[in-house]
Amino acid sequence: MQDGEIGATVMQFPSRMGELAVQAIIDFVENGTKPSGVNDSGTELVTDQPVDGVESQTSEWGLENCWGE
Repeated sequence: MQDGEIGATVMQFPSRMGELAVQAIIDFVENGTKPSGVNDSGTELVTDQPVDGVESQTSEWGLENCWGE
């Protein structure tokens, strides 16, 4: 985005995905609960060309937050 090759992307959070997966394993081992449905790990629209009315983050924010906390 910073060099202008793409205008926007949707960022996902791999560390959060991993946390949810590990928690699902723990739940199954501890009490037999099987995961079901969709586990939302979050997404953010990232662009350096924001549009009024559409929530987004900058590419700088994306680089700082792509792996989570």
